[in-house]
Amino acid sequence: MNNNSSVDGIYLNSNTSLFLTSGNKIYLDGLGGHTYIQQSSNDVLDFYVGGDNMLKIDEGNNTTTLQGNLDVGDYITALGGIHVGGTSDPGTDNLVVDG
Repeated sequence: MNNNSSVDGIYLNSNTSLFLTSGNKIYLDGLGGHTYIQQSSNDVLDFYVGGDNMLKIDEGNNTTTLQGNLDVGDYITALGGIHVGGTSDPGTDNLVVDG
């Protein structure tokens, strides 16, 4: 017995797993809205809010890109170094501040 169902690129199996075909979106504000999650390419997940790509997680390049400000309520820890105001590698356990 096959308990799998599909409708226009959306698949639900008997284990209650949900699958989307590549390029489809999960809308969080209704049909055709502007807040959604999408796999934009292989191993890249994008979060759009108000139509803007606010968060990109890229496993292949080992990067997470955040647009706008990051507000932290307590403290931040990092393994490695931190470079503020630049993009070069600060080296392990270093803090580099430009400007």
